[in-house]
Amino acid sequence: TYTANNNSATHTLANAAGCDSVVTLDLSVDNLTPSITLNGNNLTMQPAGGTYQWLDCDNSYAPIAGETNQYFTPTASGNYAGAITLGACTDTTDCESVTIAGLQESKKSELHLYPNPTTGILTIEGVQGTVSIYDIYGRLVLSAKANTVDISNADMGIYFIRVLDEQGNVYVGKVLKE
Repeated sequence: TYTANNNSATHTLANAAGCDSVVTLDLSVDNLTPSITLNGNNLTMQPAGGTYQWLDCDNSYAPIAGETNQYFTPTASGNYAGAITLGACTDTTDCESVTIAGLQESKKSELHLYPNPTTGILTIEGVQGTVSIYDIYGRLVLSAKANTVDISNADMGIYFIRVLDEQGNVYVGKVLKE
């Protein structure tokens, strides 16, 4: 006989001699209910303290390269979700729609990029965080947690630099690759 009630399970066993044994297991059920908060163009995944991966809902929930922080600021309009792992549980949020209406307000004055123009090695000062480099078509070229990045293999042209700090602040700049 098996019964379950109030997060406990009881199983009664009878042997050939008719002796019964009762085993009771107290169950602990962890509920992970992740969510996304949208503030302007900035997305924040909850709860805090997990490991994160942002997903592109418009591209079959494809993981977005380098976007593994609790905070995410999309550079293109679309639908985004997040996968969060907390302990042994992993769950995915609902998709959140983001519309980019124009250039977002940023803290550009605190971000220093040099040399600019550059032939390859670019130094980023004034801000610590995840550096994402995009080409003029909005494609992610490089993402790293570093203050120095090597774009020597990138084509010549203009690149947009986005730095996301641990508090979710976004810093943007641009650099010319020669």
